[in-house]
Amino acid sequence: MNVYNRKRAAAALGVSEETIDRYRKSGKLPFRKIGKSVRFTEGDLIEFLDGCAVAATRLPSGREAVAQECGGRE
Repeated sequence: MNVYNRKRAAAALGVSEETIDRYRKSGKLPFRKIGKSVRFTEGDLIEFLDGCAVAATRLPSGREAVAQECGGRE
């Protein structure tokens, strides 16, 4: 199991360490407290990312795409 400190978690998610703190304090990002140290498991980061998932929108079919490009005419 990979364990991340604040700096490595920020790098893994592509955000600042301050953003990690904000996500953690708001309860959005799960974490572990070991003594006074805050640590994040790989599972914590995956759980966070799963919660950020946005459903894909349906892409128009070929005929619909052509109609949109032609101002609504097929």
